[in-house]
Amino acid sequence: MASARSALFGNSAELVTDGSQPLRLVPGIRTGGGTAFASDAVTLCAEHLEFENPRRPRFVYCISDGGWADCETGVKKVRELRQLGVPTVHLAIGGEPLAVEADRITVIQDPADAMDIVGRDTVDALKARRRR
Repeated sequence: MASARSALFGNSAELVTDGSQPLRLVPGIRTGGGTAFASDAVTLCAEHLEFENPRRPRFVYCISDGGWADCETGVKKVRELRQLGVPTVHLAIGGEPLAVEADRITVIQDPADAMDIVGRDTVDALKARRRR
């Protein structure tokens, strides 16, 4: 069983869902630009990762239309996750992000492509686990 946690960031970060129940509606998202609190969103979502089962693949995805400042808290959390075998993947919409410390950066033009990447990464990780 797969689960996902989602957080929004901008002027602040808030958990949209902890993955325990399906979303009833897809939340409308308005953007204002000029903010860089992805590190808060990464930290907020990472609190819900299951670390006890090493066979379960885990990823943290940051999907944004720009860079986010690698504030001390965010960098620390990304590095902690890396040490635990959890990669942080930045899916940047439209162009290279300004600043980010991630294990992988992929530039996409259409936000809908994000789900294809997440799905492909998940299938690849499950197949890799099965071969071990």
